Amino acid sequence: MRSLPAAFALALAADTERGLAQSAVVGWGKQRFDSELHAQAFAQVSVGGAHTLALRADGTVAAFGANELGQCILPAAPAGTGYVDVACGRFHSAALRSDGNVIVVGDNAFAQKLVQIPPLGVAYVDLRAGAYHTLGLRSDGMLGAWGANSSGQCNVLPLPAGVTYVEAVAGWDFTLARRSDGVVVGWGSNAHGQLTVPPLPAGVAYTALAAGAYHALALRSDGQIASWGNNNKGQLAVPPLPAGVAYISVSAGTMFSAARRSDGTAVGWGENLHGQSSVPALPAGLTYAALEAGASSEHAAALRSDGALVAWGLNSTSQCNVPASPAGTALVAIAAGVRHTLALRADGAVLAWGENAYGQCTVPPPPAGTAYVELAAGDRHSVGRLSDGSVVAWGSNASGQCNVLPLPAGLSYVGIAAGSDHTFARRSDGSVVAWGWNFAGQTNVAPPPAGVAYVGLAKGAGLFHSAALRSDGKVAVWGASSSGQWSVPPLPAGVTYTKVASGGLHLIALRSDGAVVGWGDNSLSQCNAPQLPAGLAYVDVAAGGASSLARRSDGSIVAWGGLASAGVPATPVGMVAAEIAVGEHAVARYDAAVPASVTAFGCGLNPLGSLVVAGTPTLGAALSIALDNPLATQAPGSLALLAVRSAPAPGYPCGLAIPGLGMAGGGAAGELLVDLSSGGFTLGGGAWAGAGTPVVWNAA
Repeated sequence: MRSLPAAFALALAADTERGLAQSAVVGWGKQRFDSELHAQAFAQVSVGGAHTLALRADGTVAAFGANELGQCILPAAPAGTGYVDVACGRFHSAALRSDGNVIVVGDNAFAQKLVQIPPLGVAYVDLRAGAYHTLGLRSDGMLGAWGANSSGQCNVLPLPAGVTYVEAVAGWDFTLARRSDGVVVGWGSNAHGQLTVPPLPAGVAYTALAAGAYHALALRSDGQIASWGNNNKGQLAVPPLPAGVAYISVSAGTMFSAARRSDGTAVGWGENLHGQSSVPALPAGLTYAALEAGASSEHAAALRSDGALVAWGLNSTSQCNVPASPAGTALVAIAAGVRHTLALRADGAVLAWGENAYGQCTVPPPPAGTAYVELAAGDRHSVGRLSDGSVVAWGSNASGQCNVLPLPAGLSYVGIAAGSDHTFARRSDGSVVAWGWNFAGQTNVAPPPAGVAYVGLAKGAGLFHSAALRSDGKVAVWGASSSGQWSVPPLPAGVTYTKVASGGLHLIALRSDGAVVGWGDNSLSQCNAPQLPAGLAYVDVAAGGASSLARRSDGSIVAWGGLASAGVPATPVGMVAAEIAVGEHAVARYDAAVPASVTAFGCGLNPLGSLVVAGTPTLGAALSIALDNPLATQAPGSLALLAVRSAPAPGYPCGLAIPGLGMAGGGAAGELLVDLSSGGFTLGGGAWAGAGTPVVWNAA
């Protein structure tokens, strides 16, 4: 049974004093990740085929990595209960609740969800998972097993009288168990000798077990490790110990092994194709408190003595989470490919994670003196715009999508976008150029009418089409129209398009009146934007595949189409959604919520220095500003004008819009001068009065 180090109590208590992050990136859908987990503390971790579960001391669980079968979606525990143990299989997850119930999510192809019910009065106390089967150690010392049983891995061996099981581990298709009499037994496949437990020297006992895909490890009471089974990648070659140091825990991945030592360090050995055997170095003063790999994993995870979670190895589905950034470095932009994600840091560096089979996450270093300022992601390629106006692309180049077109003299690139297997970019003269796959004319840029320029590019990866926003407020589409991609909805009088996004076979666009419209393929209702609550507007759109995403003026995010059932995660505390992107997964970037500020002043017979302002605007709500006259320097009725100064909130395209009066900001810091004799507002609190009597100005 796994024990939780007492040090975690201190680490978790200290975590509440950590400051809120400047920014966060969260992903959901077929991949899940959350950069905020780097600042949290955990009590247990479990590693699956391509996902990871981490248990907090409060009984909640964080999950990241592959989620195509829902293996990262654990239901919230009922009030008064919490999770106390977690175990990851290849495509399923099992979790033990404090009320004794076992919850299994994800794959059920081998009846992994058919939990073996223990007798009345008996409960499970520890869970372990192999590739497709799960083991549960019971409070009566017996063992439950369910799931795949093609090799007999669930056929638990009977116990001698008076003997119980004290530990069990699951490999790909075999099981090992340690009994109370010190004997280790196994059942299931023995094709690689993984059930052939080595004999022990006299006076030495086995104290802990680990199972990889086809090999096994056992910690001995003398601090040594025994290993047996498959050794095709050197996973049985246990490193020798320094003098005076012992091994204190063991863990096994698919074809690699890892162990913690008594000096607080950890080592790995065996296959290292993805760096899974290269345990990260520790910061000064910290030790590793727990270390885990899984029978079907090519990554590993560990908990440090400060409660922090670190993961390394293969990160093809975000199973190692978002790469960590240096403290105080904000994330300022994101892009999502089909199975990979990019994030731009404030210092110009680029984080990339997810699938990297085509090198789409291998970001080229920028030339000296330049930095990345914009990112885009196609299906399996990535694009970056540099501070010198040049563009670079990397990843799959099967259709020439990474062959950036040279610029005419005197021009620079000012915007980029990526389709499925093509790339397009906007130049400083307002023109758009494209390169890559041209199966349906998606790189044949439609020339705008005379006097009209392109001012924006469609976000997202159109499969066979491209789109751009024109200076006359219209959307141009070129390439395929087999699903109606050219059928841009007409606009009401006085309304323009302000943003456009491309999915695989559909498009959605944001209008200047805050509405979102969609057209093209609608097989999963990806064109049907949800109706807005009263008083709200849409402020941003994103699309990918058959999914659509939008950000609203209250900072919330809504999804429809293919992602509708995935569930948008809650906004991190103290943050506001700033940017969205969609691949096979959805991504949101959050910025720290900065309280709005208001400066108000009056013009009249007396000095205005004694006016005191209170109240701040809230997005989507009525604006209420209270002005007090504490020194009685302002004569009744002397307030004639009000200026509202506004700067755009993080991730919002404009400043403060006041219906009937105009906009303060308009895309940058600005000021709106309000004549209080005009309409569009109400004065509350009576006439301008004496000391201590505020006048409240409301603009609905």
